[in-house]
Amino acid sequence: MNHFTSGAEINVVAAGSTGGTVIMAREGADIESPEDLAGKTFVSPRVGCTHDVQFETMMKEEFGLTSDRIDGEMKHVTGKPATYASLFETKNVDVATVPEPWASSIEEQGSGKVLVDTPNVAFGETLPAAVFVTSQKLVDEKPDMVESIVEAHKKATDFINENPEEAKQIAIDKIKDITDQELSQEVIDRAWERIDFTYDVNEEHLQKFADSSYDLEFLKEKPDLTGLVDTSFLE
Repeated sequence: MNHFTSGAEINVVAAGSTGGTVIMAREGADIESPEDLAGKTFVSPRVGCTHDVQFETMMKEEFGLTSDRIDGEMKHVTGKPATYASLFETKNVDVATVPEPWASSIEEQGSGKVLVDTPNVAFGETLPAAVFVTSQKLVDEKPDMVESIVEAHKKATDFINENPEEAKQIAIDKIKDITDQELSQEVIDRAWERIDFTYDVNEEHLQKFADSSYDLEFLKEKPDLTGLVDTSFLE
């Protein structure tokens, strides 16, 4: 969205998944509901990232609380999701906006609890957690290449949905390769329930998310995402 609104000629040609964002509270932080977050510290992967905007949108619209970035009452820090459990254990943060499978991992370890589950987080079940992006130049000059890659992506997504147990094992192995952490089958099973693997993408959902990013002052100008999404390769 940032690249597109800055003038970059790019297209979102497919989604990867939706859902999977969970708001977790540290055990022992005296947090029973989102109303308790005034004066607390929350962590997200990056400032203005998907999970940050989802959390801050929910907090502002439903509970009237904002981050210190815009002179609010919640302190915001950033960190890698794989480290959130240790941040809870050392009491460096009170709340985390967590992408799966790290929310389920925190649950298993017992350092945190679910404060707001995926369906109740802003854009929780509609916003793509990942998107498939290509340049407009590639679409114009090599549409057959884009179509073949999107087709492969669709087959991979269908494989995940049709072969969940094999897909889960692939996920466990890849996460271990990348983070050096081996997640249990129970963690992956729980995470899978919060994620919808889909290549379908809806421009209206992205626009609503972009509007929230502007409302929260992550974007300096009101965004217009008309033309960002190209679903022709999915048809």
